[in-house]
Amino acid sequence: SLRPITLQLLQEKVFGRHSIPDGWLLVLTGNPAEYHRGAMEMDAVTADRVRLLWIEPDYAVWKEYMEEKGLDQGVLSYLDSHRKHFYSKREGLRGRYIVTPRAWEDLSVMLHEMQKRGIPVTYPLIAQYISDGRIADSFFTYYCQRERACTSERIRRILRGEENTEDKLNMLSFEAQLSVIFAVLQELRTLAEEAVKRKETAEVVSSALRRIRLACEEGECSFSEGLRDVVQEEEDQAAKAYLMKNWRWLQENEDDWALLQETFFTDIKTPAEAAKDAFAASMQGSISVLLKEIEQDSLLQCFFHELAEEDMIIEMSLHCEIPAMRALFSRVSFSFEEESEMLLQEVKEEKRRNRREAVKRRQEEKASPVVEA
Repeated sequence: SLRPITLQLLQEKVFGRHSIPDGWLLVLTGNPAEYHRGAMEMDAVTADRVRLLWIEPDYAVWKEYMEEKGLDQGVLSYLDSHRKHFYSKREGLRGRYIVTPRAWEDLSVMLHEMQKRGIPVTYPLIAQYISDGRIADSFFTYYCQRERACTSERIRRILRGEENTEDKLNMLSFEAQLSVIFAVLQELRTLAEEAVKRKETAEVVSSALRRIRLACEEGECSFSEGLRDVVQEEEDQAAKAYLMKNWRWLQENEDDWALLQETFFTDIKTPAEAAKDAFAASMQGSISVLLKEIEQDSLLQCFFHELAEEDMIIEMSLHCEIPAMRALFSRVSFSFEEESEMLLQEVKEEKRRNRREAVKRRQEEKASPVVEA
């Protein structure tokens, strides 16, 4: 038993031959008994010497972590409307079914890799990660609908701001429209990140060249010395890569500042402006199409709310002229709490339809003849 060792650690701050330094705090983590068959309740002596905290999973925090990893967005868009499936446990005929954040992350990694390789996703694959059949059925149905709805051509059409009377979003189911919204948001996020990165790099390189020129004019250092110091101090990897790549060329042309400025505009400034324009055009196009093709205000409210949570998108929007944003503001109610009940009811109705489809699919699979090799 580990109880004597644990008690010694708590009482004397000694673990075997090793003493815990003064001022250190020990943090121990573990799973509760329902998730770990070997877990035991603490006895009174041990429990009296610790501060016990019960940690619950926080979807908002986990979502931030997942967005930074840039994995499959289908998992996040599904969980946004199925929060109870994020962390679930229930008893079934075959034992306990547990679905955890780790399972969703592992599934997201696998879906991401399969999409890159063009490998189709099947229900047995989903069931390997999501042990609860009800949740696996629900997610697989949603995923298939999302794949049909979020075709690359449809997303590109929306970003270009092109309407299509035969392919309107309001012809899709509620959840399919929601999937398209999240797919568009993902593309806008990618464009915004690229634009912000290029903008920051342009500012860094411009500032670096100004500092070098000023130092050279005042006789503080030679061009080569100033360039070397800037490269060593610079943290922006893209700016550092540009300066190092053009080191020899810059040294040979250090007196021709007009040529340096022209090269800077060609290699850095112009691509940054192009990335900014691409983002602005996609924002304008996507908002215009969504306003015309989506009838439910609750979906537009969701789109607006998600936009407001994206720092990169907001930052770039402040530097761009996007007339469609005004139309979105006038269309969307700012009382998100009042709209949430309507959104919840629409999600529930869609889930009922999904369950009926899943039951029908299982019945068809059972009824189909088995072909033996």
